Amino acid sequence: MGENGKKQNGNGRNTKKKPWMEPFLSQLRLSPSITIACEFAGIARKTAYAHRKTNPAFAQEWADAIEASVDRVEKALFDVAAEMKHKGSVTAAIFLLKSHRPGNYRETQRHQHEGVPDGEPIRMARQELLAEPGYLAYLRQRASMSDGSGNGNGR
Repeated sequence: MGENGKKQNGNGRNTKKKPWMEPFLSQLRLSPSITIACEFAGIARKTAYAHRKTNPAFAQEWADAIEASVDRVEKALFDVAAEMKHKGSVTAAIFLLKSHRPGNYRETQRHQHEGVPDGEPIRMARQELLAEPGYLAYLRQRASMSDGSGNGNGR
């Protein structure tokens, strides 16, 4: 036990379970919403996050509960997709899956820019930039926006 009577692990972190933790975790297993779980347990979100930060066992249970709820959403999505019903619920389920399992469901785009073969960054000479169609108009517009007048003076 620590000085304040709380059970602590070797790192001095609080490991004691509070009465609200099990209701919080049980609700979190049903829905991955922290707000709903906090309301169900009768605590503020700030309280839950503070305990997650100082109690590694609770943090792990929290993560496990989120995984369980997302598993439920994933199963429901497969069930709905198999029946081809409830189009709105499919969109909601996809949104939840993208946010909680981005590795599986996020649409990822990769943009890669390569420089010259020796690894130097891409550079354009000032003359090349000035020769680009629309570049001078872009500079004028940018200058007029910076002075707020919109008259193109840039001052």
